[in-house]
Amino acid sequence: MSAMAWKEDLLVFGDSDGQFCAWNLQSKTSNCCKSSDLGEIRNVQFCPRPGDFTVLALQAEGASVWNPHKLICLSKLRLDAIGMRVVDLSLLESGVPVLLTTDGCARIYDAGFSTLASNNERQIAGRLFCPTLWSTSSTKLVKYTLLEQVAFDQPPPSVETIVERLGRSSIDEFERSLLGEQLRCLGDPLLSGLDCSSLAGRCRLVAQLLGEQWEVNFWTVVQDALEPLSNETVRLPNCLDYLFPSGQFRRVEWAALSSSLSLGAAGRRQTRNHVATLVLLGQSDAAVELLLAETADPTHADTHYENGLQACLLAADHRHSSAHCRRTIQLVATNWIAAGRLLDGIWLLCLIDKQMDACRYLQSFGYWEQSVWLAKVALDDQRCAEVMLKWAEHLSSIDLTLSLLVLAFLRQWDAVVRMLLDIGQTTVAWLLVRAVQPTPDGGSIEPDSLDRLNRSVEAFRAKYGL
Repeated sequence: MSAMAWKEDLLVFGDSDGQFCAWNLQSKTSNCCKSSDLGEIRNVQFCPRPGDFTVLALQAEGASVWNPHKLICLSKLRLDAIGMRVVDLSLLESGVPVLLTTDGCARIYDAGFSTLASNNERQIAGRLFCPTLWSTSSTKLVKYTLLEQVAFDQPPPSVETIVERLGRSSIDEFERSLLGEQLRCLGDPLLSGLDCSSLAGRCRLVAQLLGEQWEVNFWTVVQDALEPLSNETVRLPNCLDYLFPSGQFRRVEWAALSSSLSLGAAGRRQTRNHVATLVLLGQSDAAVELLLAETADPTHADTHYENGLQACLLAADHRHSSAHCRRTIQLVATNWIAAGRLLDGIWLLCLIDKQMDACRYLQSFGYWEQSVWLAKVALDDQRCAEVMLKWAEHLSSIDLTLSLLVLAFLRQWDAVVRMLLDIGQTTVAWLLVRAVQPTPDGGSIEPDSLDRLNRSVEAFRAKYGL
């Protein structure tokens, strides 16, 4: 089964052999038939109009319209009739099929695919630069061609130079023609704007041009690692705040907490979280003030005793207390953690400067991001890096792209290169090595990784005839 759609009591689906099936859930009957000569059914959609069960199907070699009750193909369109691939399709309430094709056009047909209205048809490819409609192989090829000269500190190539090189590549004629039209949309002035003082910066600009958001983030992290800005500021967006330097991360978190505290009265649970956050940020005095303020509020009479004890505990100077006192606090903290009161146990450990132990407990319970947060606000750079490295190892099994960003932040260049090669990002790995080699970190990439990279680059060039 390769596609499925459901409307009211009717379920329709298609398979990789091009078979179209309808299953009536009310009568519990199903019927199938060989669809047409258009191959695998990749997508099926019902007409959105109530009571209309017409189905539009996207197939390997075209599109077709169906009556699912009678299993009749009402009309069909072959892809060779329009000379390009279909990216997506939809069926309007009026029963009109709309096809989005790789030239950036929305093609509106009548129900029989006999008449066509389109937004300037293929002419749009020569006016609108839209790399998201390119195939994966085309994107890789253009990226490599754009950056090959840049990697050797040469000016970006002209449009005609790129088009000429694409003409010698092994991609098919249609893709070559489309890419040529798309690149001419840019013009040489825009390509010359890709020039930058650093290789990582140029790679980031090219990623922005091609709409590759993950690569934009990756090269931003690399640029921050290799060319840090002054005053611990970064080029990264706030959504990647875990990759900020610790000093800036603390400032951002303190500003966010201060803003929340300035809003005034909060519920019991939020106040408890505020107190814990203040303790973890090392602001015990502010936490005591917050607890005492709640103790004075008659609406929170049921928490006066507990809040008073917490305030007394926080007011004590545990950094200069006896070893026996510190052992007692650590024992209570571990007992609370074992009993499920993880947050309370964590901030108790932080009172006696056991933040590293607290991070380990958080990681052992699966609170990876919380452990990184605590490491960023409470540990020195070396121990924070240890916590983040374990987080990156954990991410490598569930989120490779984020793991790569964390490893790049930690300057683990050899691990980054190997992981990029594992996921087929040969061009990115090659450019990263070119960016890192002139820096003091250049020797951190192992010879085995470099040999593997060279083989991958040669295979890439051979595949595309470069």
